[in-house]
Amino acid sequence: MGDRQFQKALERLNSLRAEIQQAHGIYSGDLVAEVRMEREEQMEKIITGEL
Repeated sequence: MGDRQFQKALERLNSLRAEIQQAHGIYSGDLVAEVRMEREEQMEKIITGEL
């Protein structure tokens, strides 16, 4: 891919990113930590027989 094509691709990605951010906003939480905590809670419930 030439430099010009690369630059155009980057510009398009930045444009798409801006459109998505405008439409949906940015999640400010820590998604990985939240999912990890949910899984740990589920495992604890399975172990204790609550689930």
